[in-house]
Amino acid sequence: MKSLSPSRVLLVSVVLACAASLHAQSNATPPALGLLRLKSNAKPNEPAPLAAGKFGVDELSATGVVGASKAKKNNVDLLALDAGKEWSRPLRGTPHDVSFVSFQVYASQTTIIDIAGARLGVVTSPVTGSLQLMYDDSASGALQWKSLNFHVGTGKYDGRNMAALPTLTVRLDPEAGVWDLYSGARLLADHLPLIEA
Repeated sequence: MKSLSPSRVLLVSVVLACAASLHAQSNATPPALGLLRLKSNAKPNEPAPLAAGKFGVDELSATGVVGASKAKKNNVDLLALDAGKEWSRPLRGTPHDVSFVSFQVYASQTTIIDIAGARLGVVTSPVTGSLQLMYDDSASGALQWKSLNFHVGTGKYDGRNMAALPTLTVRLDPEAGVWDLYSGARLLADHLPLIEA
């Protein structure tokens, strides 16, 4: 997972999950996806929680990353990136596994999030006081932003204007060359083409 921000960005949490043996390749939308699956006690009709060895919660380390700093606010770990800086982490599993990456970001305008060829961008929104989430539809080459019709209101965080994105989950299917995007359990987009590295 890579996050690049020409402005400042705050990463609140990142969960990396390998789902090769979870039968998660079904086209049906599960009733609970992303961080909800990490709860220790599943409710009736919800999927069983992931086994501890199948996921990892990233520690959001800023060690050795120029322009990155780590803090804790209200008992939550935060990683802040200065303008134009990049932070990355390896994904779990093998390059052929279906994987899920759940994350929460406070993004500024022009923030780019790249997860193994699934590229999201935060840009100006036509809705006043908001930013919008878009995806890169280029198979390779220059950016080609397409709207997801997903607008998030902005607020001041550490004196900067940012959009607090909800918990997003990217489902990567490298064998099929596609990815899906969820907000909580809501499917925002599916079968988007992965961008060649």
